[in-house]
Amino acid sequence: MDFVIAIEKVRQDWLGRVRTIEDDVSPSMLRRIAAMLDLDPDAYPRGALLPPHWVSLFAQESARQGDIGVDGHPEPGVTLPPIPLPRRMGAGRRVTLPGQLRVGDALTKRAEVAAIEPKKARTGTICVLTMRHSYLVNGAVIAVDEFDAIYREAVPPGTPSPVNPGTPAPEGAAWSREAQVSNALVFRYSAVTWNAHRIHYDADYAREAEGYPALVQNGGLTMQLAAGRGGGEHARPSPEGLHRAADAADLCGGQDHAGGRRAGRWPHARLGRGWRGETLCRAGAGFRMSGPLDGVKVVDLTTVVVGPIATRTLADQGADVIKVEAPGGDILRFLAAGSRTPAMSGKFINFNRNKRSIGLDIKQPEGLAAMKALLARADVFVTNVRPQGLERAGLDFASLHALNPRLIHCGIVAFGKGGRYYNRPAYDPIIQSLSGVAGTFHRATGEPRFVPMVMTDHTTGLIAAQSVGFALYRRERTGVGEAIEVPMFENMASFVMSEHLGAATFDPPEGPSGDARLLSPDYRPLPTKDGYLTVRPNNNRQAFAFFDAIGKPELKEDPRFRTALTRTQNAPDYFRVQVEALATKTTAEWLEIFAKADVPAGPYNEIDDLLEDPHLAEVGFWHFDEHPTEGRIRRTKVPNSFSGGMREEVLPAPQLGRNTREVLRELGHDEAAIDAMLKSGAAFEGLN
Repeated sequence: MDFVIAIEKVRQDWLGRVRTIEDDVSPSMLRRIAAMLDLDPDAYPRGALLPPHWVSLFAQESARQGDIGVDGHPEPGVTLPPIPLPRRMGAGRRVTLPGQLRVGDALTKRAEVAAIEPKKARTGTICVLTMRHSYLVNGAVIAVDEFDAIYREAVPPGTPSPVNPGTPAPEGAAWSREAQVSNALVFRYSAVTWNAHRIHYDADYAREAEGYPALVQNGGLTMQLAAGRGGGEHARPSPEGLHRAADAADLCGGQDHAGGRRAGRWPHARLGRGWRGETLCRAGAGFRMSGPLDGVKVVDLTTVVVGPIATRTLADQGADVIKVEAPGGDILRFLAAGSRTPAMSGKFINFNRNKRSIGLDIKQPEGLAAMKALLARADVFVTNVRPQGLERAGLDFASLHALNPRLIHCGIVAFGKGGRYYNRPAYDPIIQSLSGVAGTFHRATGEPRFVPMVMTDHTTGLIAAQSVGFALYRRERTGVGEAIEVPMFENMASFVMSEHLGAATFDPPEGPSGDARLLSPDYRPLPTKDGYLTVRPNNNRQAFAFFDAIGKPELKEDPRFRTALTRTQNAPDYFRVQVEALATKTTAEWLEIFAKADVPAGPYNEIDDLLEDPHLAEVGFWHFDEHPTEGRIRRTKVPNSFSGGMREEVLPAPQLGRNTREVLRELGHDEAAIDAMLKSGAAFEGLN
């Protein structure tokens, strides 16, 4: 563990460091590169759009020749952290292009030490360094290029290089591809792009000490070939392929993409690496990740619904969410009927997909240390533990900010600080009762009721996820994390009063609070001859079309209904017209009539009706998966879509502690240390 301690010191000193320099998309540089690659140099005049994948030209740090070691890499501690391992090699790359560069653009480059992660690998101790390069034009982020490097232990002289057979394409993959690169083109390209990575060309050190072949391929060219290449299953990239835009089918049709490091034949490998290594794909003009939050690491210390819905939202958008569970697990595992195995209720499954579970007893020193090690590497911490409990454990924002200045600390609380209820416990019905949600039913029906779903949990959880997104955006600009407090009571009070403050908005009030239309006992699905239907004609065109449709055109001239204002003032009468009219025909008859008149109307669905709703079927709302322990399950799709890409890999909701060993290995623990933690109860797998 001495290595882990040394790396932790480097992390504290270097993680989050940002270097900003001013540059430009140099026309002369691009012309020289094009010419040396046997491309038309006149294809890239000033103002022309840069081929999307050529952003890799600008990713490498420049370094003085005197700062470059004999291995061709910058000396540790100059431009890169001083990782205490001697061997370094490229591991992966992820590129996102929210905009597009033009030749001649003035460019601001931000180079950030984004991650330093010690790990245990089959070959021994390694450390993964991630550098994040952001490119801004006029303050707007145009491209983000993340590059991973693996640092390894030294290999004794004379040790034969292991043969890497590569990773075969998965069974049933749509395609797989290998590429054989021209050494001459690689050399030309490498020679004119970066001076921070000296080329190992026919060098004794490269062959004998590092085990490289005669020529080491430049990582930027690897990206260009992978991005710009179309063609057959075993294609040899031509120079023209380096800048031709790829079709979506070329690069998104399978699970793996070519992405090697050495000259010769590339093994099949993913270009991306997060905690789980998502697939990088391309469509149209630029790269896109599997989801907008791909690469964001979230530690989830939440239970029941409000926190899990927040972290599920982040996970659905591509974040790697580690759910930390105490002994016994999240109580939601047991709160709903219908489970097939212990601690796997249907409600838990629905709120915890796309997450991994680690069991930690953070009341034990080793468990708390593992928790803090997770947080030291995380982007976001979401918790609904009460603030006093977090402070006792040293998991409050002030303590964690000292450990990881980039961490975004999102605390979901029942009541905000500064008030008398602060630090009290509460669940959804208590907030519904306090915030006026139950009071709206009282005003409408004469009896206070709760919405028969945990509405305040859902609403506050979504607001928490939204707030995390805002904070992540600000961190891109400032480089530092922040604390977020998301109080359930205040959010729901705002929710209710934004709707029902009404005339009490004015001081003094111009009338009573409450929206009379929404508080009417007839604000509900209305009975037809054979069921129920909801109709909502709001503006004049819709209201007048409704009067024509029900055979009462004279109501268009009725002073009670002539304008939106008068219809609001006479809401009980307007609802009475609707009640009386709808009772005269069947639901199907009214739906056909209202559709022709373009009057907003919809059928009434009970809960089970949603399983067979034709629109939901047409948009693919329901998915069926094979859960590893629960068998065939039904789940909802993520309703919202992003043109830049969505998460494709769906992780099943985990059993308690299912990923404990996996996550501890990622933190640098060896098997003996993990076994010791499991034996002591500081970590656990399952209910026992």
